[in-house]
Amino acid sequence: MKSENSETKRKIAFILFLFIFGVASQCSAKTFRVKMYSSQTGKLMYDIKAEADSSILLPVPGKNEYNYVSYNFLGWDVVRGKIRGAKYLPGKPVKVTRNLRLYDVGFPTSKDHAKAPEAVPGKYKKVIIVGDSRMNGIRTAVIKYYGVQELRDVIFIIRTQHGFEWFNDVIGNYNSRSILSKIRIGAASELYFHLNQLNDDGDERPVAVIIAYGVGEARDIFGTVSEISGPVLRSVRYTSSVLSKLAEDLHDENVDLYYADIAPGNGSLSSYLSQEAVYRFNMLIKKRVPDYTVIDLWSRMYKSGFCYGKEMDGVHYSLKTSTRMYNILMSYLAAS
Repeated sequence: MKSENSETKRKIAFILFLFIFGVASQCSAKTFRVKMYSSQTGKLMYDIKAEADSSILLPVPGKNEYNYVSYNFLGWDVVRGKIRGAKYLPGKPVKVTRNLRLYDVGFPTSKDHAKAPEAVPGKYKKVIIVGDSRMNGIRTAVIKYYGVQELRDVIFIIRTQHGFEWFNDVIGNYNSRSILSKIRIGAASELYFHLNQLNDDGDERPVAVIIAYGVGEARDIFGTVSEISGPVLRSVRYTSSVLSKLAEDLHDENVDLYYADIAPGNGSLSSYLSQEAVYRFNMLIKKRVPDYTVIDLWSRMYKSGFCYGKEMDGVHYSLKTSTRMYNILMSYLAAS
């Protein structure tokens, strides 16, 4: 009798095992649908199948799929009609745990506006912004809308179409037309020059230094960002090494260091800037700059809404947006 009971129990256990194994297999193979619709028309734009618990990148509409003249695409959300603050941002992987019905978040270009510049926080005697063409856009925008006097306490060190390779550059391109153009001083040298001058002005307040580079570095790893390795890590390591060396050199100076991460770009409009590259670069670099206060331009721009300039290149912002970008920088200085 005992042997019969034991045999029955074994059969039951085996059946339960098969049942559990079958359920687990079905769950592991389960797929979900991610359907994305136009907030303006309600029409289906994309229909994607994704395995349960997989991470995917949601599509970014191209010029022929989206009305970029009237709206700037800022991501996807479960709520239809939002114009900013998307739940799912371009370039940031989404873990799919259920079926999703999403709508595009489009910031109306008609709502793009300039905003009066915030004053440099009184705790700083000067602010030095070291950056590329986006920072040049900020300078141009503030001067155009509000006058150069609004930047009397701000020094810009700008080199367009260059990245961190310019930072330590000393001698650059030769141009026979002008002897002055034969010397191209790197950002670091120019920064040290201004700091030395400010140290002798008798004002004991510190100087805020904002480093706002990275577009060039993210551009250089475009197309190779499916894995966090190789060019991605090399670019991040190089950038962080430059920043660390600067922090070391300025350790005993009366300086507060800030690093502004890469603000959003649109890979569907740009020939070289990928949203995924920007997101990955930002996430990696933030962990490697402990001596800097990080200014999260990427998130703040998506929350506030923004527009690109007339060239619609997915990289450079409108002058109106640039004035608001300037205020994000100043708000971080005031809050730190």
